[in-house]
Formats: sequence, structure tokens, C-alpha cells
Amino acid sequence: MRKLVVLSLLFGLAFLAVAFAGGEQESDGAGVSEADTVTLEVWSWRGEDEEGYATIFDAFEESHPGINVEFRTVKNTEYNTVLATALEGGQGPDVMQLRAYGGLQRYTPFLMPLGDKIEALSSFSDASIASASGREDGVIYGVPFANQALGIFYNERIFRENNLSVPTTWDEFITVLDTLKNNGVTPLANGGQAAWMLEIMFGTIGPNFYGGNEFYQEVVAGDTTFTDPRFVRALTRMQSLIPYMPRGFMGLDFASMQANFFTEQAAMYIGGSFEAANFRAQNPDLEIGVFAAPAPAGSPQYIGTWADGSYGVNEATEHPDEAVELARYMASEEFGTMFSNLLGQISPIPGVSADPNSVPVLSQFTDLMNEHETTPYIMLVGFRWEQPTGSVALQNALQGMMQGDLTPQEVAEEVQTQIASWYEPFQN
Repeated sequence: MRKLVVLSLLFGLAFLAVAFAGGEQESDGAGVSEADTVTLEVWSWRGEDEEGYATIFDAFEESHPGINVEFRTVKNTEYNTVLATALEGGQGPDVMQLRAYGGLQRYTPFLMPLGDKIEALSSFSDASIASASGREDGVIYGVPFANQALGIFYNERIFRENNLSVPTTWDEFITVLDTLKNNGVTPLANGGQAAWMLEIMFGTIGPNFYGGNEFYQEVVAGDTTFTDPRFVRALTRMQSLIPYMPRGFMGLDFASMQANFFTEQAAMYIGGSFEAANFRAQNPDLEIGVFAAPAPAGSPQYIGTWADGSYGVNEATEHPDEAVELARYMASEEFGTMFSNLLGQISPIPGVSADPNSVPVLSQFTDLMNEHETTPYIMLVGFRWEQPTGSVALQNALQGMMQGDLTPQEVAEEVQTQIASWYEPFQN
């Protein structure tokens, strides 16, 4: 088992210029000696995945006896800066996790193009490949690693005890919320201190009211704006959920709102598929299901989705052949199957599906994506290319709305003004 090392900023950025020595190894059965072994560093912002990656990379090493993999993590809020500093200094990992869409563009000058090196990439969906490609040059710089979907988690025991069934229309949803509240149960676990989770909440509820893909395509093209009445209507529906959130919800951070749900203090949690494995780990006895955000009667229920990132190869790696071989493995069904079942994530690799017995809630998300129309998670996919990003603009304005300082119309106007400062289709 390799060493799983967590990078610490306590050592300063100068630490990044120091090469890590690979652990000593004895000769294996294939006759590969320590001197013949290449050590690759893989960097990630997901420390919670260390154990799963240990198993995955053990399998890779077994089939590639000349390559040793060391997995290192950086705190997620500091990862971008640490990685950029390392790459700009000609250092950094051999292989790294990269954020998607606009989050990728900062690093493309330091990444190896992979489109002509990894044949399996040709079978990935266009949406996944777009998340791992340069905006200006269209070059594929990464192997997509996860798709995410949005929905509403619910406590099956609480629903059963309150004689509730899963709602499909907005009116049914409000009835469920009212019933729970009247019965002394907190309906929603969500809070407002983590602004990015308010964006998640809107990305779950909003598409059913602004019109999903039709609005998305129009606003990206500049044929409408965020002050469109459809977008304001979606904001108004989110605002209407305030009475069903915990007391003092604007002070709840991400960990606290999650705990509200997995400790069964609240009946529902509006969130993403990336949280499914954590809920199961925190409370294995939790009876948990997930359903699509309810829509107006007669309207489609949309599932907000996005590609979450990719694995890229450092152009300056001293081991390009081995690094590409690892990236090629990361595009394989074997890798994708382990990734889904061990890390509880939806793999974008064609032919891969999660084991319902290993990650049952994740399988429910996959079913929802098959049953309903999917739509891009609007700000991440369409408007996170320049500063201020659409996500920053929306998150800050949503906090203002949820704490009573802004109306839905004012939120829409603020978002439009900030994005229009750099988005050319809004400037014509």
C-alpha cells in the first residue's frame, strides 16, 4: 500500500518545489526492481476519497508493476492556488484532478493534450468532453471523472411515519412541507451560510420554473437575459421555501446542514449526487431515498447535471509515458466501475453503472437521469468563464434574497449586471 500523503500549506509554497521520494520497494514477481520503478504523483482536492483511491491505484499497480502511484490531497478551497503556483514554477504532480469548464482554463498552458493519446475519449459524451476542453482551442486536456446530478434526498422513515408519499408536482411538494411542519418535523435541512449550496438549491428547483433547456439555450445565446420573467419566477419559488428551513438557517454551514439530515433532524435535503456516499457513511442505518424536484402540474421535471472535473497530465512530467498510461487507465471501464462503487460517484465512462447494492442512492440518481430530462447546471456550465463568474454573482445575490435584503427581481438584475460586465452576448 502506498503512502497517502496530505499536502499542508504550513510548509509554505516553497515546499512545492521539493521532489517527493518514492517509498522503498522490493523486487516483485515480475522482476521489477526499485531502480526500475517510476513513481507518479496524483493530486486531488478530495481528501475524503483517499481510501477509495488507495484500492483503485493498488489495482493499477498490480497490472502495471513498473509504476507506483502516490495520491496527495490539498484542502479544496486552496487547491486551485496551490496547483497553479506549482505548475507555473515548472513543478507540480504528474497527474492531477482538474475542475471543469471555466475552472480548467487557467491550467491549459501547462497540460498535455490527450485527445490523440487516449482512444477511449472518443466514446465519451460531448457534454463530458466539453468540460475537459480548452475554451479557445477546443483541445481535450483531461479525462472526465464524474457526472453530478441534483435532486431532493428524503428520509423514508419520516415519510412513512407521517403517511407521506413522494411528490411530483409543486402543489404536492408544498402539501408535504406543510404536513411535516404541522407535525413538528423540520421539512428541509438546508442552510444559507455556504453560498455555493444556495446555488445548488436553486439549480435543483429553478429549472422547473424557468424552463430548463429552452431558457438555458436562449440565455447563453444572448436571446434573453436573467431579468426574464421565467428566471424571476424560479427565484420566487426558491424564496417561498424559507418557512420550511431550519430556524436560523442562514447561520448553518455545509457540515451542519448535512448533519441535520443524516442525524434525522430534518426530513429532506436539497443537494447533489456527490453527497450520497457521505450520508451512507455517516449513518449506515439511514433510510434514504431521492426524488426529482417537483414541477408545476403538467410540466416536465428537470434534473440539473454537470461534469465535475477531469484528470490531466502535467506537460512537464518527467515520466510522460507512464503518466499517459495512468490517464488511459482512468478512462477504462475497470477504473470507472471502481470509481462509482468505492467513491460513490457517477462515472461518465460509457458502459459503467453503479452497483445498486453498494451505492443504492447513487443508482437512484442514475434512474432519475434516465427518467427525466436533464439540463445544464446553468452558471457552472454556461457562465463560469470570467470574473465575476455567474456562480459568484448568483450565490451572493441568493444570500441577500434568503436573508430578506433582496427581492427576486433585484437578484435577477444583480446577476444580469455582473455577468454582462464580461459576457459579450449581453453587450450587443
